[in-house]
Amino acid sequence: MDALQKITEAQMDANGVCSAPNVLNGTVAQNKAVFDKMVRQLVAPAYNAAVDAIEEINATETGIQAEEALRVTAESGRLGAENGRVSAEAERLSSETLRSSAESARIGAETARSAAESGRVNAENGRAGAEQGRVNAETARAAAEAARAATEVARVGAEAQRAAAESARNVWESFNAAKAYTAGNKVSYLGSSYVCIQAGTGNLPTNTEFWTLIAAKGVDGEGAGDMLATTYDPTGKAQDIFAYADQKASGSAATVQANLVAHTGRTDNPHGVTAAQIGAMSVGALKFTEVFRSSTPGAYTYTAVAGKTLLMAVIAGGGGGGGGGNTYSCWSKRNTWNWRNNYGAGG
Repeated sequence: MDALQKITEAQMDANGVCSAPNVLNGTVAQNKAVFDKMVRQLVAPAYNAAVDAIEEINATETGIQAEEALRVTAESGRLGAENGRVSAEAERLSSETLRSSAESARIGAETARSAAESGRVNAENGRAGAEQGRVNAETARAAAEAARAATEVARVGAEAQRAAAESARNVWESFNAAKAYTAGNKVSYLGSSYVCIQAGTGNLPTNTEFWTLIAAKGVDGEGAGDMLATTYDPTGKAQDIFAYADQKASGSAATVQANLVAHTGRTDNPHGVTAAQIGAMSVGALKFTEVFRSSTPGAYTYTAVAGKTLLMAVIAGGGGGGGGGNTYSCWSKRNTWNWRNNYGAGG
């Protein structure tokens, strides 16, 4: 059954006579229907729903009475069965009393036997405890010895690996095709240096399966004769070329950084970027705000302006005793705007 609903004031206003136009221009039947509109659309449905609910309650009550009669009959049968159970329980209790007496005698004999067994078990536990202590001590000693031996084996192995790696690292010589090389050995070959990555004999250092290049030989210079000062130092600086390069690099970096800071701080759009290039609207296509006063902000309709897009509108409605008002902001991008109350300034 659905819940009955009360007729609200809003429903009566929407369907009563007061909702009709001031002048009735319909047919006689249509004009008369205005006066029973509320009865047809509100009162009659509500009354009919109430009648249906009452009839449903009456039908439910009849069913409840029939179920109660069946319950009473079943309860009578249950009481008869319960009386029989009580009689059987009395007989069981009598038999249980006899059994309990026999069980008490058995328990007494078992208690005496258990006490004797406890004495024997305690003596055995003492012996077993002492033996377990001896076994535990021996196990701990053997485990400590095994750990010490394993640690020593690991230390010896690690030391052998360290010594082998150190020995290989210390080899740095000209490549010898007849010598067996191991990982870590370093050689020079045709002006370049290499380190061995896989043990082998007779593998040229250029074989990347066995060797990795450390430093390649530089390109030979061209020409002949001395580097004359008149050619390479015509101004007579005679200075350290490396220090000179460092000084020039340092000065260039500082200049670049200063220029970068100055450029990023500019606000005059030095590259002439347009709104279209960054996907933005131009300022001329925007109507930013519109302010007006109204006591019914929700009914305000914004009239679109050709070529303009309304980004935000503010409404300041008449306030209460505090002399202020409510400020609303638009949240719908349509010509008819919805408003959200930002704060109330009235009293």
